[in-house]
Amino acid sequence: MNDLKKRYEDTTIDYSYTACHDSISTGTLAEEGLMDYLPKDPAILVSSVNLLLRDEEFDTLESLCYNFGTEPEDIKEYLHGHGFVYSEKQKQFRPIGYDE
Repeated sequence: MNDLKKRYEDTTIDYSYTACHDSISTGTLAEEGLMDYLPKDPAILVSSVNLLLRDEEFDTLESLCYNFGTEPEDIKEYLHGHGFVYSEKQKQFRPIGYDE
């Protein structure tokens, strides 16, 4: 039972930040403290990274990773293991097979 509990604790997601707020803002998610770290869940991570790149919060995956204290290759490798590949041309992660 302890193994199951440990695995659950390792995979839980911290929802302590929110991407919604009541007031109109001119700052970025990172500047406003709404996103202090990158999520660990692969689906939420892909969505978050793609959102930050699409909305031009960051110019490149490298600058995004620098801001959050991680390496681009670590994210690429992690998400590749979960079925996603990074498209430099489109500046987004896409499901493997849809990356063309």
